[in-house]
Amino acid sequence: MGLEERIIFSSDELIRNVEKALDRLKALRYDPKYRERLGDGFCDRFLDWEEDIRRRKDEPFTIAVVGDFKRGKSTFINALLGREVLTTDVTTETVTLNYLGYGQESTQAVLEGGRRVRLQPEELKKEKLEAIIKEAGEPVEKLVLKRPCELLKDVTIVDTPGLGDTLKKFDDMVEQCLLQADAVIYMYFVMAPLSQTEQLFLKTAVLPQKFTSLFLVGNRADVLDSRESFEEMEEFLRERAAGVFPEGRNYVISALDELCRKLGKSRPNDELESVLEERFQELEQDILNVITEKKDFAVPDRMQRMFGAMLAEADQEFEALEASLSMSGAQAREAYQAMAGEREHQAEELAGARETLQSLMDDMSREAWGWMSDFLRRLEGQLGALGGVEAEDIQKHLSFYIADMLKEALNACLDFHRERLFDEMSDISGNLMKSLGRAQEDYSFRFELDNRMWTKGDNLGFGVSLVSQMGFLGNLAYLLGSGAAGALRSREIKNQKGELLKQVADQFPELRQSVKEALSQAYGRLKTAALEQLTEHYEEKIRKTEAQVELSMEISRKEEQEKEAIREVLAQTREMFREMRQLVMIAG
Repeated sequence: MGLEERIIFSSDELIRNVEKALDRLKALRYDPKYRERLGDGFCDRFLDWEEDIRRRKDEPFTIAVVGDFKRGKSTFINALLGREVLTTDVTTETVTLNYLGYGQESTQAVLEGGRRVRLQPEELKKEKLEAIIKEAGEPVEKLVLKRPCELLKDVTIVDTPGLGDTLKKFDDMVEQCLLQADAVIYMYFVMAPLSQTEQLFLKTAVLPQKFTSLFLVGNRADVLDSRESFEEMEEFLRERAAGVFPEGRNYVISALDELCRKLGKSRPNDELESVLEERFQELEQDILNVITEKKDFAVPDRMQRMFGAMLAEADQEFEALEASLSMSGAQAREAYQAMAGEREHQAEELAGARETLQSLMDDMSREAWGWMSDFLRRLEGQLGALGGVEAEDIQKHLSFYIADMLKEALNACLDFHRERLFDEMSDISGNLMKSLGRAQEDYSFRFELDNRMWTKGDNLGFGVSLVSQMGFLGNLAYLLGSGAAGALRSREIKNQKGELLKQVADQFPELRQSVKEALSQAYGRLKTAALEQLTEHYEEKIRKTEAQVELSMEISRKEEQEKEAIREVLAQTREMFREMRQLVMIAG
């Protein structure tokens, strides 16, 4: 190991070095030769990087709280702060990023156009927030909440939208938040722990960011019925979490219990009060330790990570420019003509891939309905086993039991197929890339056709739960409760168990139809999102290739003397970036 590799920078020194490196980019802003030789687009991209990196320097230590919809993220943050700052009364139409920082109490909605709207605390409730958004006439980008909480003096907490809300709407928002976070708390429900889709999201969107601080938190443990059950679940979850994040620690808590404790309210589970308090305090202390230990290193770490990403993009830009300079006019014209002719072929390739994907999704949908049909038959058959159950308990609990069972079964179908879909789409995408690569080789031109964006970014839409907000689940209490048990409310129910069970059984045809419609809706949304993502991914690659061919054509028309001038400036720029890399000790 050489001396350079053994040097350890202090945080202040690393920040100074990054700033020195960024100062080198001023040449792109003030020296006209760079714009003249390399183009406005090249210069603007790296000046945008400079602004982003400098802006992030002044931001505090940031913790992002992430997880599927209805995992208790807002309740957890309220429990951590010891007060009800965030509302849990939200819908998928109004939920957004919530930034919590220190300051005099205030709340602002930041609109996509940049305008800010002052909000009163009561306006965070669902109905009022929806009305304000409608009146503003443009979507809300984020909510910024300032509160005089001691914890927020050292940290900004970001409450992210639930990943189970929709396939696509919030993916980019959450992904961007992850890129900017210094630590991540990932929350899941203890009774549905780390499903395949949650694991996929962690492996493809969270773990690749190489966060030094990642907390896996199983929430809502107050639903367990005893200390023994809690400890058994804790051990099971520890093993499950180790398969995803071996070096990390898993926590089992109840955010609701802790919030009630801190607010002096009645707690949800008397049997578990002591262990739930103990476990939450352990997590709370570990979070405080991370903030104390790492807040001073957060800024240099994030600046270095962002700088590394900028340098990686620069390397691709340099290679593309050099490829263009090496082409003769005849080669460039040949490439341009070949690309123009290839466009139709690539469109056919994409159409074929889309047909393959549609057929695959239709097969999955039919397979899922077969599974669910069998499940419903077994569920209906279980009604006969309720002879020993009190009629009152049937009336109170059966609809909720069936709803939970259906939700779990449908999510299991989707989990299985989503993982398979991801693998199939990776194969389809790879084949399309190979086809485009062969086309490029035919005209002696090669552009980067990596699949990294597909595996790390484009798949985020498949890391969500589609069933959390299905309408039929919300209506099931009416179908089985009001529709069946409700028919008997006017009479003595005690001796009407047989009639009650018959009424419930009579609801199953309608229930089957509701499940079928929900299944069709879920797989239809999944198919639409998959087709959109595949198309966007491939067409973006084609657009990049075409843009590079057009650049090559433009450069090939230049006189050799002008080309030499471009080569000279390109060499100077490469050297500039090499020196920047050396300053921040990022391996090339």
